[in-house]
Amino acid sequence: MSIPPNEYTYTILFKTCSLLNDQQLIEFGKNLLENLPVQYRNHTIILNSALHMLMQNGEIFLGEKLFSRMNKDTTSYGVMMSGKKISLLHLFNYVCFSLVKAM
Repeated sequence: MSIPPNEYTYTILFKTCSLLNDQQLIEFGKNLLENLPVQYRNHTIILNSALHMLMQNGEIFLGEKLFSRMNKDTTSYGVMMSGKKISLLHLFNYVCFSLVKAM
């Protein structure tokens, strides 16, 4: 019996990859994100989970790339700032750049 992946399984997989902090799992999660089925590429909850995985593991540039192309909600902004390896200077530069770009 095979269970096809859905929005719940993708979210759980990304969350697991972020919690276990194993390089093989991070690569698995990045590959999973890269090959995400079309119907889930704009799913905010899945993308927030993937963003959390990237930010928790210091993949700041990939996180920024994902953040810039996704439909954001308030959770997205919190997740973007939650990276444990992100520096305050980098965060300040990102916020300033985003504000200037939005004008």
